[in-house]
Amino acid sequence: MKRNSGWVLIALLVLCVCFLLMPIGHAGRSENNRVGDPALLGNGKPGGNPVALLPRTKPGPQTEQKLEPISIQAVGFAESAPASTFPAATRTVASNQPGPPEIEGGESEGHEINPLNTARGRTDLPGPSFDGALQSSLRPNQGVLKAAALPAPSLTFEGIAFTDGNSSAPPDTNGDVGPNDYVQSVNTKVRVFDKNGVPRGPVFTQSSLFSALGGLCSQVDDGDPIVLYDRLANRWLVSQFAFTAANAPPYHECVAISKTPDPTGSYFLYDFVLPGTEFPDYPKFGVWPDGYYMTSNQFLNGGSFDGAGAFGFDRAKMLVGDPSASAIYFNLNLASHPEGIFGMLPSDHDGLLPPPAGSPNTFLYFTDNNFGDPADGLRLFDFHADFAIPASSTFIERAESTYATPLALAAFDARVPGGRAHVEQPPPAGNNTTDRLDSVGERMMFRLQYRNRNGIESLVSNFTVNVSGVTPTSGATYQAGFRYFELQKSSPGGLYGVTEQATFAPGSGNGATGDNRWLGSAANDDQDNLAVGYSISGVTAGHFPSLNYAARAFNDPPNGLFQGEGTLFAGTGVQRGTSNRWGDYSAMQVDPADDCSFWYTNEYYTTTNLTFNWQTRVGKFKFATCTAPQQGTLAGTITACDSGVPLDGATVTVSGGPSSGFSTTTIANGTYTMKLAPGSYSVTIASAPHGCTTAGPFNVTITDGSTTTQNACLTGTPNTAFESSAISGGNGDGVIDKDECDNLNVTIKSIGCLTASSVSAVLSTSTANVTITQPNSPYPNILVGSSASNTVPFSVSTSGWRNLIRLAATSRSRTWVRRS
Repeated sequence: MKRNSGWVLIALLVLCVCFLLMPIGHAGRSENNRVGDPALLGNGKPGGNPVALLPRTKPGPQTEQKLEPISIQAVGFAESAPASTFPAATRTVASNQPGPPEIEGGESEGHEINPLNTARGRTDLPGPSFDGALQSSLRPNQGVLKAAALPAPSLTFEGIAFTDGNSSAPPDTNGDVGPNDYVQSVNTKVRVFDKNGVPRGPVFTQSSLFSALGGLCSQVDDGDPIVLYDRLANRWLVSQFAFTAANAPPYHECVAISKTPDPTGSYFLYDFVLPGTEFPDYPKFGVWPDGYYMTSNQFLNGGSFDGAGAFGFDRAKMLVGDPSASAIYFNLNLASHPEGIFGMLPSDHDGLLPPPAGSPNTFLYFTDNNFGDPADGLRLFDFHADFAIPASSTFIERAESTYATPLALAAFDARVPGGRAHVEQPPPAGNNTTDRLDSVGERMMFRLQYRNRNGIESLVSNFTVNVSGVTPTSGATYQAGFRYFELQKSSPGGLYGVTEQATFAPGSGNGATGDNRWLGSAANDDQDNLAVGYSISGVTAGHFPSLNYAARAFNDPPNGLFQGEGTLFAGTGVQRGTSNRWGDYSAMQVDPADDCSFWYTNEYYTTTNLTFNWQTRVGKFKFATCTAPQQGTLAGTITACDSGVPLDGATVTVSGGPSSGFSTTTIANGTYTMKLAPGSYSVTIASAPHGCTTAGPFNVTITDGSTTTQNACLTGTPNTAFESSAISGGNGDGVIDKDECDNLNVTIKSIGCLTASSVSAVLSTSTANVTITQPNSPYPNILVGSSASNTVPFSVSTSGWRNLIRLAATSRSRTWVRRS
C-alpha cells in the first residue's frame, strides 16, 4: 500500500505570526504616595498580648528591591471555532497531578487540584480574638428597623457537576451574567446557559476552548478559572492557567475574549508566559476600560510564599484580536514588599457608567494585627498600565493607606487553625480533621466590585474572619463569619472611605456547635442594595453545606445585613475524606439587563461521599424596590457599502455621553444593540477583521426607554484567504501520489470589506518531478463573507515522492501565497 506519498499540506505563509516573550525590566521606580492618617474605627483589641499589636519586622528601605514594570507579549494567538461546536467534556486530569485518577468500581475517584490555593501567606500571632463590627443576630435593634423584606430566589438551576467529566476538586465555582446568557466556569470546565437556566450546549473543557491555540493551553486543564462579562465592550472573558508542574516554570495564563456578545461563538485566544519563576497561584481578574487586570499569590518555583503578582493585559488589542497584545507585570515579592502582600484583588467594573476617564484600576487587600501587621484595615493601590510606553506604568499606593496606617476597618480576627480542617459538617460527617472543610481564609474573596453611581464610586467585597470569640487553634475553637464592606469616594479626585461594614455571624461565639458562614462573594445593585452569597454549614444535624445569602437595603441603618438571611439552595449531603477542600471561591454578579438582579453560584452536596462528588447551583434574586436605571437602546445594522452584505464583527463605539467608551460588536447578520445611559453621543464604527475604513462620527441622542437606530455601511479594500482544498482524479484517494495525474480545487473566502473581484490564481512548482498542466484558474466575484472555488481545476502530474507546489492568488493587486 502507498504511504509517505506527496500529500498536500497547505500552510498560509503571509499570515503566519510569531509571538515572543519579551521580559523588559524598566528602570525608574514609581514611589508610593503615602499621606494621610485616617481615623481608626475601633481597631484596638482589648486585653491582648502586646506582641500581637506590634508591626512585623521588615528590612530597611536600602534592602528593598526596586519595583519596576515588566512588559511581556503573548507567545501564542489564535481564533477559536464557535464554542457551540465544542464536544461534550470527558474526564480530564490537571497537569500538576501525579497521574490519572484511580478507578474504583467503574467510577473515577477524584483528586485534589492546585493545593497551593490553600497555602498560607501569613503567620498567626498569639492573642485574643475580638470583632468590633459583629452582627451576631439577624435583626438587632429591631425597634429602628422596618419589616425585613429579603427577596426570595426567583430562579435556581443546576450548574456544572463533578459527574460532567470532572476528576478534581474543589470546583472553584464562578460565573457571570450578560444581557442574554449566564456563563459558568469550574476547574477545567465551562457551560453556557440562557437566562432561564437552559443549557445552550454541552459542558466543554477549557482546553477545548484553547485547542486552536496549540501549546500547553490546549493540552492541559489546570483550572483556577475566571469568567467575566465585560459590559464596557459587551464581550466575555474566560481564563485558566497552565503549567507542566507547579515547580517547573514557565507558567502560562490562557485568556479567551469572545469575538461577539454571544458566548457560544468564537473567541480570540491568547497565551501569555508569565515572567520569572514565581508560580502565579489563585489568579483573579477584573474588567477596566484600559485593561484586564489580574492578581496572583506567588510561590517561588511553586515552593515558598513570595508575595503577590499584579498584571495588566492590553484590553484594546485583545478585543480586536491583535496578536501583538502585551501585558504589564509588577512583581510585589518579598524583596520589594517585605510585609508580604497576600490575597489581593483588582477592581471589576459594573454598571452603566464607566470610571472617570483615565482612572487607574484600584487593587486592594486587608491587613490584620493578628498576623503582625500594624493595624486592621485595607491597603489600596492604583495600577496604571501604559502599553505604549511600558516604563511609564505605575503601581502606587493610594493616599488613603500605608502599611503602617491602612484605611481603618473595625477590629477583626482573620486567623484560622493550622491546616485546612476548619469548618464542621453535620452527621454523618465526623467532627474531625478528616471531615471538616477548608475556610479558605486570610485573603480577599472574589470579587472586588466597582460601581460608579452618578459620581459616587464604590468598592464592595468581603473576607472570612473568626467569630468564635477565642483564639482559633482547632475546629472546636474556630467559627467562620464574613466581614463585608463598602468603600465610597466622590469622582474623580476624592479619597475612599468606609461607608458600610459588618461581620455577619448570627449565633457567633460558639466555635464548638455554631454555624459557619464563609466563601462569600459580595456586590451592590444600582440602588446600592448590597448582598453577599456564601456557604453555610454546622455540626448540628441537618445543617448541611448550603448556598445562603444575606442582604441590606440601601435605606437600612448602617453596618449590618438587616434584611436577614435566606437559602438560595439547601444541600442535603456532606463531603468526607477529601483533603478538606471546599471552594476555593464563589461568585455574586449583578444582571446588566436591569442592574438589580443578583446572580450567585456556589457548590453543594446531595449525598455523603468519601470521594469528591460536588454539584453546583446558580440562582438569582432581586429587591422589589429596585428599578433599572434610566437607559435607552442604540441599535442598527452594519453592511458593506458596495453589496449591502451584513458585516459581522464590526465594532460600534460611543463617546461623549455618560456611558462614554462603551462598545459592542455586530453578530453574523450585521446587527448590534447596546444599552446606554441617556445623553448625547458620538458614534464611530470600525471593522478590524474586515479591514474597513472607520465610519462616523454620527451624532445620536439616547432617551430613557427608547431605541435609537444608527445604521451604517463600511467601505475599504477586498481581501481573500485560503479556506480549503480538494484533490480529485488519480487513484481517487484524495492524495497526490507518485506517478499520477490529479485535479486540485482550492476554495477561498472573501474576508475584506468589498466584494473580491477579478480574482485569479497561479499554481507553480520548483520540483522537477512535478508538472503543472493547468497552472491558471479564475474565480468568480466573491461577496464579503462568502466563499468560492476556482472555476477551472488546477491539473498536476507527478513522477516522484517529494512534491512541492506553490499557489498565488491575486485580487485587485492584493496577493497571498500558500505552499505545500
